[in-house]
Formats: sequence, structure tokens, C-alpha cells
Amino acid sequence: MNAWLDFWAVWLVLASVAFAVITLIVAVKGFQDLRAMFAGLKANREK
Repeated sequence: MNAWLDFWAVWLVLASVAFAVITLIVAVKGFQDLRAMFAGLKANREK
């Protein structure tokens, strides 16, 4: 029975790490996209 507990604990940790990494990547890329979008809007407004 302890083997199943270890199995699910490992998968829980792996899934949590994967979720955190994916969330971090999406947040960083999204922030870069937002900065680029606002810079473009500012450039268009100044024309």
C-alpha cells in the first residue's frame, strides 16, 4: 500500500513542478507581449 502512496506523491510533485514552470513561462512571455503591444500603441499614437 505504501508503494501507491509514494507513486502518487511523486506524480503530485512532478505535476506541481510542471504547472509552476508552465505558469512562469506563460507569465513572462505574456508580459513581454503586453509590453510590445503597449509600445506599438504608443508609437501609433505619437504619429
